[in-house]
Amino acid sequence: MSESIVWAVTEEDTQKSAIVKAPSWLPTEVVDFDIIDSADGESKNLKVTVKVFAGEYKGMENPFIYFNEKRKDMAIPFLLAIGFTLNPDGSFSQKLSKEVLVGRKCKAHWVRGEYKNKPVNNIDDWAKLED
Repeated sequence: MSESIVWAVTEEDTQKSAIVKAPSWLPTEVVDFDIIDSADGESKNLKVTVKVFAGEYKGMENPFIYFNEKRKDMAIPFLLAIGFTLNPDGSFSQKLSKEVLVGRKCKAHWVRGEYKNKPVNNIDDWAKLED
């Protein structure tokens, strides 16, 4: 017996998975944050979801931003872009949580990438949002 379903897809749904046509600096907001175990279980990853909040790609999302605690330095450009500052001696110490990160905005350089032979969006750089 055949079943059917009404598959309602909103404009927001279609925009979430849009792929950039060319590398672009886009206004980006942190919309989710979690701390998860790494694949080998020997460290923690910061998992960040970001979304474009204005312009042609408004609503486009990337839920695959990971920063591993073994390479904390890789998160510095992101953390500076969303408004954190280094201590005068060049060190950094900040409690990171969903409450602290969600809603923070920056510019992100979105580029087209590939994962398992399918196009995806990657982010290869971060910058402060202009005032």
